Amino acid sequence: RKFDLDASIIFSDIIIIPQAMGMEVELLPSVGPSFTKPLSTDEDVDNLSTDIADKLNKVYDAVFLTRFRLNGTVPLFGFTGGPWTLATYMIEGSSPDKCTKTKKWIFQRPESFKKLISILTKAIIEHMVNQIRAGAQIVQVF
Repeated sequence: RKFDLDASIIFSDIIIIPQAMGMEVELLPSVGPSFTKPLSTDEDVDNLSTDIADKLNKVYDAVFLTRFRLNGTVPLFGFTGGPWTLATYMIEGSSPDKCTKTKKWIFQRPESFKKLISILTKAIIEHMVNQIRAGAQIVQVF
């Protein structure tokens, strides 16, 4: 309302989906999102919750309310992190620099990494569809 902007966006990228899957994350000054227990084993991947929609209802409520309050003045973007982005954060523990742990995982345990990417892809698709259902007119994967 204060600014004449071209669009509005609901940021729900790096933290939202991993938290819904059961991972604990903190926002640290000068670091950003930091996972208290990054993924390190195949069992960690197996233990990720895939039933996440109900845990993300606050995001969808925010999308709905924002779309209502925008009253058609500008389009509303939905947003999410992509599978690679989420996987690297979840494995590295924080903002990935060279993705050393992730690359090692890919080469040493490719099937486990494929499983993680598949789980994340399905969750991201579900999350984006739910944002669209809630009122997002455009969606972006980061």
